[in-house]
Amino acid sequence: MVGLSGKPFCKSAHDAFYLIHRSSTLVSVTDGVGEVFTIIANLFVAISATLCGFFMVTNIEVYGNVSPVLPTIFFAILSMVIASFFMNVYGIAVDTILLCYLADEELNKQATPPKQLQEFLDTYYKKE
Repeated sequence: MVGLSGKPFCKSAHDAFYLIHRSSTLVSVTDGVGEVFTIIANLFVAISATLCGFFMVTNIEVYGNVSPVLPTIFFAILSMVIASFFMNVYGIAVDTILLCYLADEELNKQATPPKQLQEFLDTYYKKE
């Protein structure tokens, strides 16, 4: 909000809080869907990386007769941590885009798009 409004941090944080409060339904639905997606992505990345690590330990000759249990547990923990780091960045990006959308929706209460955008839509988007 500091970049959007040019106000000091505390005033922008206050404005952002009340902007989110006014659109609490949209924020909660978006946050819920994003959280489900984040959990599924974390599990997918962790499971696939753990399986790749397991197959590497069991099939590559260099490792010889090493038990795959401890390396597989290590792969699982490490891949879950790395996946959560990446998905946290994704979550911050989603929250930022949502906040920008809410601010734009509140600042520009036009029912119709601007003239140039309407011309573009009329030219390239044909209703069937």
